[in-house]
Amino acid sequence: MYSLFLGIQYIGLLILLVELTFVFSQKASRLQVTLILTLGGTLINFVGYLFELKASTRQEALTAVKFIYFGKPYIAFGTLLFVLEFWKIKVSPILIRALAVLHLTATFLVLTCGRQKLFYSSIDFVEDGFFPHLKFGHGPYYIMYSVLLVIYLLVMLTVSIGHLKRSESKIERKRALLLAAIAIVSLTGFLVFLTGKTKGYDSTVPAYVISTSLMMVLLVRCGILDTLSVAKDTLVENYGAGLIIMDQEGNLIYYNTEAGRLFPDIREISYRPALNEVKRLYETGSKLEKDGWIYEVTEKELKKNQDIYAKVYVINNITESYHYIKNLEKQKSIAEQANRAKSDFLARMSHEIRTPINAVMGMNEMILRESTEPEIREYAMNVRASAKSLLSIINDILDSSKIESGKMEILPAEYELDSMLNDLVNMIAIRAEEKGLLLEVMVDENLPNKLYGDDVRIKQILINLLTNAVKYTPEGTVRLLVGGTLQGSTVLMHYEVADTGIGIKKEDLSKLCEAFERIEEIRNRNIEGTGLGMTIVASLLEMMGSKIRVESVYGSGTTFSFDLVQEILNSEAIGDFQERVRKSSREYSYKELFKAPQAKVLVVDDNTFNLKVFSRLLKQTEVQVTEADSGAECLELVQRERFDIIFLDHRMPEMDGVQTLRRMKAMEENLCKNVPVIALTANAVSGAKQLYLKAGFDNFLSKPIEPNKLEQLLMHYLPAEYVVRTPEDHLKKGAR
Repeated sequence: MYSLFLGIQYIGLLILLVELTFVFSQKASRLQVTLILTLGGTLINFVGYLFELKASTRQEALTAVKFIYFGKPYIAFGTLLFVLEFWKIKVSPILIRALAVLHLTATFLVLTCGRQKLFYSSIDFVEDGFFPHLKFGHGPYYIMYSVLLVIYLLVMLTVSIGHLKRSESKIERKRALLLAAIAIVSLTGFLVFLTGKTKGYDSTVPAYVISTSLMMVLLVRCGILDTLSVAKDTLVENYGAGLIIMDQEGNLIYYNTEAGRLFPDIREISYRPALNEVKRLYETGSKLEKDGWIYEVTEKELKKNQDIYAKVYVINNITESYHYIKNLEKQKSIAEQANRAKSDFLARMSHEIRTPINAVMGMNEMILRESTEPEIREYAMNVRASAKSLLSIINDILDSSKIESGKMEILPAEYELDSMLNDLVNMIAIRAEEKGLLLEVMVDENLPNKLYGDDVRIKQILINLLTNAVKYTPEGTVRLLVGGTLQGSTVLMHYEVADTGIGIKKEDLSKLCEAFERIEEIRNRNIEGTGLGMTIVASLLEMMGSKIRVESVYGSGTTFSFDLVQEILNSEAIGDFQERVRKSSREYSYKELFKAPQAKVLVVDDNTFNLKVFSRLLKQTEVQVTEADSGAECLELVQRERFDIIFLDHRMPEMDGVQTLRRMKAMEENLCKNVPVIALTANAVSGAKQLYLKAGFDNFLSKPIEPNKLEQLLMHYLPAEYVVRTPEDHLKKGAR
């Protein structure tokens, strides 16, 4: 039997040396340190116990025992630290230090056992049993220390079994099973030794041999110290962000160093308040501020078969991005404020200028309609042209603002090419004639007349090009050429505006489409305009998928051209447009589109001139117009009389148009509850129409009021039985 015990010692020593060599060859890590402590302590224990087995005297045996206690107290302690580190279970550093002191104290008490009886109450050398050996009486520290070792092993066993149940992967389950087996073998060997039934032999020794063999399997077959495993552990532990893992019951499974720093209470036994704070930060989207840094909590659910078995909380340092975003938000707010200020300025400018222009153009319209004196009519035509020129400048500025803010829209609709070109020619012919220029219009007779596109924007582009051609041509000709190529259901329209004017220098061509840029400012200082026309032209064409082309010879003239694809709605050709142009006359004449003597219209405006203009514009339609100069008067009138349409100005003192509309809709005694209400305003900036429609208005009419648009609105909203169309209107409808 004695030989068997010696054989076990030699086998154990051999296994330990191999295992220690293997552990030392692995990459440094916390797990490696705890294993070296455990295996080193076990090696010292095996060497000392070999000497104890061979001792023949009390002194030799006692010396061997003292040598054993340089290693034995640290076997269970090292194994416990290994298990805790392996499963990432955080324990208070104070507790670890206290336990280390207890083990050091055990070593000290054994070394001084001849002078005190705390560890061994008695020591005798006996000859009975399997071999001569020391027989010890157990002091109070020995009993306490033995209980502590049992607790260690039970903790190791409980933790390992718990992970065995929860582990998802095969390798993790295998690791948990081996660690549980090591704890069971060690606990069994120690409990057997404590019974005193082993006849002087320390049964923990074969238990250690088995445990170290199982540990070797854990190292080699399960790779707990391989590079990948250590790298993963190191990466997670030293990850720049905090990591916290909880199970589905809200129990703490793991946290790394950064999480422990950010939430120190998580290291304590009562860690739940810290976890609750982490969950609160995630659920509310709140930020954690600590030591001048800002952190954000995100959550990731770990699932198996759609069942959540754990949650990972990541605490990221977002200080840099947070301040960057805040700075962006601040800059955005400043930009938005500046944009609002610009929009407010444009709206105010639009309103303040359009309001008097409305009165000027409206009163001038009355002169043209009612005066028969040629000289007076000539003056009125000049006023009309100047007012339209001023209005064009305002519209250019507003359109430029719309394009810049991205609010300009291309709105295609059905239109007739001849009607669009006729409007163009009528508008430009007067200007060309005033300068003594020849206006040539050449339109391909085979072009389809009924098309689908944004004729308003096409007309705006051509007006800008033709107006510039007239402005910069002192003498000679301005030519509009319209052609096209049929492409199945579409036509590629070709527009060309050429002049015999001053031309453009080659180096100035790049400045053409720059906002507020004027070519040869000194030479052209007497030519009116904002310098926005070509910018608007280029932007509108780009929005419609085209671009402007320019050919110019300085001093000889310029040609602008562009192509646009338009849908064909009817293949009927436009015919001889030149004949129609030749018959056009500069003489202005007006004829109302309809008469409606039964119709009742209420117009509300705080400007007396605007009220007068509105009423005079409808004089020949025989519509009954009632005027009100405030929102309060409007509310009184709708309680006494029913109107067919209400035109309501926006900007009025005390109660503006929007407030008046809301009050009107809320009034029980309102006789005009279902009557169309049209916003009548000089505010023509981007988004104005949408603003009024959203506020509850049925439509929008901008100032200066165009007589034709006003009459068309009335024809649309008035009861059909009130409207008697004029012969001229029927002729227009039939021609289309």
